[in-house]
Amino acid sequence: MSVTTTTSKPGDQNVKIVTVSPTVKAVAGSLGGVVEACMLQPIDVAKTRLQLDHSGQYKGMVHCIRTIAAQEGVPSLWKGLTPFLGQLTLKYALRMGSNAFFLELMRDQDGKLTQGARLMAGLGAGVSEALLIVTPFEVVKTRLQQQKGTDKALLKYRGPIHTAMTIAREEGVMKLWSGATATTIRQGSNQMSLFWGKALCDGIFFDKHEGDGKVLSPAQSAASGFVAACIGPTLNNPFDVVKTRMQAASKGGPQYSGFFDCLVTIAKTEGIAALWKGLIPRLARTPPGQAIVWSVSDQITGYFERQRRAAEGVSAMWGLRSLSTAAAAQGVVDVAIVGGGMTGAALAACLAANPLTKHLSVALLDKQPPVRMPAITDLPPHADLRVSTLTPASVALLRSVGAWRTLAPAAAPFCDMQVWDSGGEGFVRYDAASVGAYVMGYVVENRLTVAALHQRLSSSSSVQMMMPASIASAHLPPYTPVAQLDGGPLVQLQLEGGVSLQARLLVGADGRSSRVRQWAQIRTVGRDYGQRGVVATLATSWPNQTAFQRFLPTGPVALLPVRGGFSSLVWSCPPEMAARLEALPRHELAAAVTEALTGPPHYPPKPPLGSLLSGILAPARGTRFVEPPQVVDVVGDDPKSFPLTLAHAGRYVRPRVALIGDAAHGIHPLAGQGVNLGFGDVRALAAAIANAVETGQDIGSPAMLEREYEAPQKRVNSAMIAAMDGLKDIFQPQSGPVAGLRSLGLDLINSSPVAKRAILRIAMHGLAPDER
Repeated sequence: MSVTTTTSKPGDQNVKIVTVSPTVKAVAGSLGGVVEACMLQPIDVAKTRLQLDHSGQYKGMVHCIRTIAAQEGVPSLWKGLTPFLGQLTLKYALRMGSNAFFLELMRDQDGKLTQGARLMAGLGAGVSEALLIVTPFEVVKTRLQQQKGTDKALLKYRGPIHTAMTIAREEGVMKLWSGATATTIRQGSNQMSLFWGKALCDGIFFDKHEGDGKVLSPAQSAASGFVAACIGPTLNNPFDVVKTRMQAASKGGPQYSGFFDCLVTIAKTEGIAALWKGLIPRLARTPPGQAIVWSVSDQITGYFERQRRAAEGVSAMWGLRSLSTAAAAQGVVDVAIVGGGMTGAALAACLAANPLTKHLSVALLDKQPPVRMPAITDLPPHADLRVSTLTPASVALLRSVGAWRTLAPAAAPFCDMQVWDSGGEGFVRYDAASVGAYVMGYVVENRLTVAALHQRLSSSSSVQMMMPASIASAHLPPYTPVAQLDGGPLVQLQLEGGVSLQARLLVGADGRSSRVRQWAQIRTVGRDYGQRGVVATLATSWPNQTAFQRFLPTGPVALLPVRGGFSSLVWSCPPEMAARLEALPRHELAAAVTEALTGPPHYPPKPPLGSLLSGILAPARGTRFVEPPQVVDVVGDDPKSFPLTLAHAGRYVRPRVALIGDAAHGIHPLAGQGVNLGFGDVRALAAAIANAVETGQDIGSPAMLEREYEAPQKRVNSAMIAAMDGLKDIFQPQSGPVAGLRSLGLDLINSSPVAKRAILRIAMHGLAPDER
């Protein structure tokens, strides 16, 4: 394989172009030839019969195929397949390999190719294959195809080897090169137009240029190959007719003294139009054949090119190239992530861990310095106030980037979840064992999650942790039709202190007040719940591994296990109540939490349906109500509160911009799904970037980002946001029919193992792929 450096696009500098070796192209071409021969042989038989039809027996290609099938049998349509298969395999190997060889010879010192050089390389490939392979093989194939019937006893030629030996014995070895002049002209002009036309079509239609690493889909390769293959046959069909007549000429048949004699004789005796006989079968056979060959060979060469690019640290497209250390030092990166918190750091770690994206240069920017991961023995005795529940899906993401091993010792598992309502007798209890799992999730301090990710990133050579760093201004590409297709110019970031940074993709992971979202002029919809969430760390009468949540008239109160056998409180309530709770002495707040969880009314809940079933059957473990532990003290930091709001961005992407995590959506904490939705964004965006690298798309293209990231992920997030918002509204009324139906609903779910398992799987793993 060879690597050259050139500029294939305006504004590109020092772009590595990686081309595969002629040998690889030869193998790819031969495999494409095998597929083509097997699929299109009947059309080639029809073409030969039409060109040898002096009397007008056949009324066109379809009539010819039907006649052969009816009179001689369907297998006759595959006459000459063996030499045809051998010819195409060797022909395409020689064609693709020699063209690649001539192209390498004709590149200038910068690795560039002129259009004239492409034409000459194609001509050289066509002449080579005409003299070395095509002419003798087609002489044999033509003699076999002109025979009628399948009874070998009545046929002069009984196979390709027998045919070649018979011709050599009776007519001389040179007869195998009959029509060599016409074949050379035909093949030379064919390949000259084919390779030139294919490169031209790739560039015009799909912005694909040789060696840029962009791999067309099979359909795109087929389209370019089809159009390019129409040019040659239309122009050189007279040479093909002459070639066929001269190759078919045997003793006792029409004889021609040479190429020009054959050409003039056909024109005089049969008319000029006869020189275009068989054009329709050629167009029906050659362009589809080239479409097949290119769809196969492009995939093979693309695979080897991607392997070479990955080995050399070159990404897969002209608009997305891994930048060298020097380029990164000059302030140009592939991905700039604003926000070094959980989602931003997780995205950087995902890109660094994926083999397809690990060579991309990534800058992680945040106003705060990196968070240091302390040793487990150095952790403070009590957990921080800000914690998150991590589902198994989120844990799997952290494990995939190598951060979970560090984080796991500080994570508190919970195996059960119990939800009940002070406005009725209903409750529901979920059990991880019901879905074959050990835990439903883990509660982890946000600071430690960030620290584990930062520790992992500190050893990555492709991620620059620009922390602390503040962005003074940003210039984003305009939202125009052109930018919609190719992403537009790079994002320009001006950092405080005079440092500038350019990025092919800017990711906003900077929270609910996202500056990236403001720069992109993306609006949000949402509402203020008129509540605050009071958080505190609690000591309880016994360590628990259950997530408890009770809905009160003022809002839900939740008790979650955290490390060290303590529990974390999240109490949603009106602002004035939150202020009173924060001001309470610690022992009084502990008593207030116990009262909120275990006080009247309707405690302990006695659902009518559950009571009825318990009178008939012994209740299963997962359907029994379990009393929460008593809160004995408030420990660690003083209680604090934060406002509860709903916000959802109207768009997640713009040209060269993508939003993830709280920058894209913020939800009520009652189900603990906020960070899990953010990690879902990380998975989706990292996969979209990896797919763009692999398939040669621009990672900053909004069309790609919308299709691969925004559309599927927004559906998932919208469903979860609607569910959480609806749940909040459903549990608001504390009396009347709504409260009664709500209580009955909890009771029904708790009594239905199937419904509980379905809800639990969604809570633990998110929506299934087909639901996205």
